[in-house]
Amino acid sequence: MVQKDVGGRFRLVEPIGQGGMGVVHKAVDLEAAEDSADRLVAVKRILSKQLLGPESSGLVRRFDREVNIMRRLNAHRHFPRIIQGGVDESDGLPYLAMEFLDGRTLLELIGEFVDDPAIPSIDWVIEIGAQLADGLAAAHALQAIHRDLKPSNAMLTRGGVVKILDFGLGRFLDRGEGEWSSSGTPWGSCKYTAPEQVRSSKVSPSADLYSLGCVIFELLTKEPPFQGKTAHEVQEKHISASPPLLGEMRPDTPPALVRLVDQLLAKDPADRPADAGRVRSALLELAEGGAPLTRVLGWEDFTPVRQSPGGARAEQPEAPRRTRPASDGMDVFGLHEKVITEYRAFTEGGTVIRDERVKEFVQQDLDAKSQWPAPWISLNPSFASAGTVVELAAQKVLHQECARIFRVGKSSTRGGGGGGG
Repeated sequence: MVQKDVGGRFRLVEPIGQGGMGVVHKAVDLEAAEDSADRLVAVKRILSKQLLGPESSGLVRRFDREVNIMRRLNAHRHFPRIIQGGVDESDGLPYLAMEFLDGRTLLELIGEFVDDPAIPSIDWVIEIGAQLADGLAAAHALQAIHRDLKPSNAMLTRGGVVKILDFGLGRFLDRGEGEWSSSGTPWGSCKYTAPEQVRSSKVSPSADLYSLGCVIFELLTKEPPFQGKTAHEVQEKHISASPPLLGEMRPDTPPALVRLVDQLLAKDPADRPADAGRVRSALLELAEGGAPLTRVLGWEDFTPVRQSPGGARAEQPEAPRRTRPASDGMDVFGLHEKVITEYRAFTEGGTVIRDERVKEFVQQDLDAKSQWPAPWISLNPSFASAGTVVELAAQKVLHQECARIFRVGKSSTRGGGGGGG
């Protein structure tokens, strides 16, 4: 059997997971040393059959958005480290290469102990929940929402760190994407979907907190708060039904934890906790000091690590590791992503569109980057929300080379266009 190399660098070994949009393979990074911890990677690709259908352009945009979200979160411990993303020239399929995680999903944890009401223990649930809230707080601070948090999208790795997986349905808030769903259909797995997602209303970070409440509820009871024979039935319960009484289903649940889960599962986003950071703090207040966590037979290596009271604010983010030497030159593509975010906000903020059909066309056009220049082409040198490029470079918000590369008054003979002017 001929082995497939993706991007001329990642040799696929075997599939390890598949969803509606893509498949994830275990792969070997041919550029990493054979004895390196970075040798094994996970490569996510869009299923080739999906690119033959009418939704192909939307899938590519979603995949591109996932890559961009993962790049923003690359330095945080609760998300997989991204290695490389792009399009494989051999078959034209987009791909995303990430670190290979040695872990087991929360769905596996729930399934393995479905008949043992004491596992996971309360202290495990508190620490897992605190880590999930920590990761969500980091994502929300970077203007990204997950929209599909569920037990199968959270992994407890060897060493006890929880990783949040799969931003395939994620959105950027700073690009006005929270309002969007595909043709009015709510995204996300229905058992964990917030009522506002079911209604296809504007989605905020609070939707992720609702999903977190569903996950914590299921960790405690082995059942999601709402079930039904059809997706529609479950969605209707999210909108109008009260969840089962957690304290009755899991009697050893502390009353404060019951109240927190009830708040997370509030129908109105305004009645939920203000943000993920506060959820994390509330969970840590329930932790029993520095006492060792309960050991679970067969899961000893996955015992959750305790979160420090200082949380993400006190924690120094991990620097993203590179498998290639860093160049002595400036990161022009990273710079371009930073500047283009301001450019998009500038573009979207200058027009009011009331016709939803036109609004959708403009959204798709911006997502496709048809109006965006290559990194070495000049952009509009002034942004109302941030100041001129020269000023930003002086403040060290942008690289100092920006003052030269994106200089005001450069000759139009150098390539121009695409947003300048």
